[in-house]
Amino acid sequence: MRTGLGLALVACGLAYAGVNEGVTRPWADSGCSQASFTPAAALEKGGGCVLAATVSDAADGSAYRAVGLRGRIFRDVAGEPPGIQPGDEIVITDLSRITPAEAVSDRSVKGKWWGRRYRLADDAEERRLLCVEEHDLEDPASCLAPPLRLDLDLEGWYEIWVRTYRHREAGGIDVRLSGEPYFFHANPLQVDQTDGGPQPAYGALVDVLYRVDDLSGQDLVFQQPYGTYESEHKRCNASLAGVRLVKLSDEQVAGLEAERAREDTRIIGYDNDGFSYFWKWGVHDKACIARLLEPLRDQSAAFFNIELGGLGGIHIPTPYTGMYQMTGHTRDGDYRANAFYRWCFENDVNIVDVLTERAHEVGLKLFVSLMMERCFSLDTTMKAHPQWRVRRGRGRWDYALPEVQDFQVKKIAWIMEHHDIDGFIVDFTRYGHFFNEDEPDKFGHMNAFLRKVRAATDAVNAKKARKVALCGSFGDRSWHLTHWGTGKLDDQGLDVATWLDEGIFDLLLPEGPTALDFVAMAEDSRTVVWPRMVARVTMDTHRGVGGAEGPKKLERGTKWAFDRGAPGIFFFNHDTWSSMGRLGFREELDLRCKTDAVYGLREGPQPRFLAWYPNDEEKTAQRAAFKPLTVRIDAAGHVDAEMIVPIRNTFPEPVEATVRWRSPSHEGDAPWHSGPETASVPVAPGETENLPFDIEGRALLQAAVPSADVELASGGQVVFRHRLPVRAVSHMTCKRQETAPAVADLETRAFFALDGDGETVAARAAATYDGAHLHVTCDCSGLEIPQVPKAPSKRDAREIYASDRVEILLDVQGAEQEYLAFVVTPFGAQADARSYFDAFLGHFAHKRDWNADWTAEAVRRDNGYTIQASIPFACLGATPQPGAAWRLSILVYAYGLGDKPQRFSWSSPDKEARRPASFGTIRFR
Repeated sequence: MRTGLGLALVACGLAYAGVNEGVTRPWADSGCSQASFTPAAALEKGGGCVLAATVSDAADGSAYRAVGLRGRIFRDVAGEPPGIQPGDEIVITDLSRITPAEAVSDRSVKGKWWGRRYRLADDAEERRLLCVEEHDLEDPASCLAPPLRLDLDLEGWYEIWVRTYRHREAGGIDVRLSGEPYFFHANPLQVDQTDGGPQPAYGALVDVLYRVDDLSGQDLVFQQPYGTYESEHKRCNASLAGVRLVKLSDEQVAGLEAERAREDTRIIGYDNDGFSYFWKWGVHDKACIARLLEPLRDQSAAFFNIELGGLGGIHIPTPYTGMYQMTGHTRDGDYRANAFYRWCFENDVNIVDVLTERAHEVGLKLFVSLMMERCFSLDTTMKAHPQWRVRRGRGRWDYALPEVQDFQVKKIAWIMEHHDIDGFIVDFTRYGHFFNEDEPDKFGHMNAFLRKVRAATDAVNAKKARKVALCGSFGDRSWHLTHWGTGKLDDQGLDVATWLDEGIFDLLLPEGPTALDFVAMAEDSRTVVWPRMVARVTMDTHRGVGGAEGPKKLERGTKWAFDRGAPGIFFFNHDTWSSMGRLGFREELDLRCKTDAVYGLREGPQPRFLAWYPNDEEKTAQRAAFKPLTVRIDAAGHVDAEMIVPIRNTFPEPVEATVRWRSPSHEGDAPWHSGPETASVPVAPGETENLPFDIEGRALLQAAVPSADVELASGGQVVFRHRLPVRAVSHMTCKRQETAPAVADLETRAFFALDGDGETVAARAAATYDGAHLHVTCDCSGLEIPQVPKAPSKRDAREIYASDRVEILLDVQGAEQEYLAFVVTPFGAQADARSYFDAFLGHFAHKRDWNADWTAEAVRRDNGYTIQASIPFACLGATPQPGAAWRLSILVYAYGLGDKPQRFSWSSPDKEARRPASFGTIRFR
């Protein structure tokens, strides 16, 4: 037997009847090729399960290969085939049986499944992949398709695999048995995504193990992932290529049920931060909560923990907390999560109650945790007690104060008493700031607090049938904590030795490079210690890896900890991957770590689609090729101009581009006129075609300007949609000359007063350029606003931003994602900064430590001042060519006789004048 033979790991560790060394069985992936096991191939088993073969080869000695032994394959049969035996498989790739038939279309259209045609290599048969590829950023819900059903008509127990397609992001498929209440996400992206890691097989068909169950009287139901769209990129991708059902024997079923009754294998805990999942997928349905447990219905999961937040801000109602915005960020996911929590509060849906009920139904324990020093935003109690807060650091409350201790103890005890939970985790891992830095007795105060928590837990347990385990999680110089301080236990005030001596905690969950040291420390304590395996941080070296570690690295990290004495593992903030199942079977884990096969995941072939359709990377590149358009606005907000819409085709195929105008629908808006309303043009790959339009209307806000809806079609199929925003802003011609514009040559322009009633004022400004610089001159004499003299400041001093000044803001790319600011005061003081849109924060981040080598002068007069700035193209990262257009804003801040400035903008009346969407345009000639 050759070592290069491709063997697949047996699905869930079950050895099929009649399998012995020296016998021949067909391989499941092909259904026709065979492999003979000779004495050179010794099968190794874990707990009676065939997992690996040691293969002897003259060339390279012995090597481990994963083994999957299968029986006969019945393809696309309806119902149970006569004479089916344990180990035989039913493979269904003909999805014409899927119902309802009207939910499937031969083309990709919104609201339906697309029967996308494909072939496999060396196979002439044409198949269909049922998928959703539609992507509408403005209305993602319009891309949702109805659930699908596959009738089975089978009897007995089967192993259930679902075949899906691996995109680079999102995708997969949801599946459930018709007799089950909740969906399971068959996720093909259970792959290594660390920086510099192996490249997964994107664009491949992948089989994902769903579960092993009795299919008698049951069918399969499918839906798009989580039944909705994900917030971050608003994708609705879904793919279903087929199912694979493997028949089990009565002996295998009995063995499986015996395994499910074991407790010694339940040594894996899983965490959910209580926010990210709802941030991405939250919908107003209890099923959204309960389905969190579906991937953990295996024989190794001991408990599931959900983070409730921290301090005042938690996700469930208590006498100590109220509903409020859980985060100050403005990302789509933040709105989604907060709307979900609000729905829970308003409809009396308690997240913990839903999870505990379902956990106990499926044999899991449910833990909850609270961060001890941090919350997303201040609640009423925190606002009412500013004296409780630490002076510095990212923590909130000072645990040296008895009032803080008592408040937290009452809240923790109330949660324990009023919820049917199995454990409570006191979480110290977030930022590590629980005291003022100069507090002399951190250990004493924290131990006093934790003794109170222990006493309160014992008092609650004395009254409850279901006892609550008190757990503590902490970090000792962990990767996360060292970003906010030393992360040392003495700086945090965490006295682990005393906790172990006194048995304060039932379970400790340490994080960091010393995690296993605490396992050894607890050897003579009643406290059990499970190290925390943190997402995106290696277990053995505790090093950040910049992405999700794949299943094999997680397996091997788990084995590494087990081999060094860890009695269990707590996966903190990992996705609950089904490929991490059965980690608690130590003998299987040893064998699994010797092969590269992934548990519960089978790599399949790359399909060859019969019609081109862009993938996510191609769509992203095409979307980046479109930049917001600008039209000239006058002082009264009128627009009457010809607009050129450039259509650049970045796709590898020719497209037919169609542009339709969408007018704003705000109540009271005057109608806009565009001509023509719709136009189309063919565009070759790599080429740009221009579509001219006349546009007329009035807008004093960017939201009141029409947008251009762009569709790109290939072969009569729309393959790309994009809404192109239009900005009504001021325009300026920038002519080439060797000197900056002189005051006498400045053109009088209407500057919009942003803090009044929309009036304009007259000021003068102009821009010129030479071979190396952009020159901007702004004369503020005409404003006739009294000036408050301020002393000159040093470069980049913060007081510059509290004085009269002119700000020149430049977006040289025109993508509205980044801009550079150049600031000059009437006394010639300068400041500069770089601002960029941070997708995580959901707003622009400002870096005032960015510096550029540029010059400025200021001339003061009785009625105002003039500034001249010369900005090298070298610091802008771009040099304009004649005909090029850059986005520019000139803002004037005038404090006058008060503390609040009056603001004037050359570019737009939009009050959000610092957003690039409000910048005007300078065109180089």
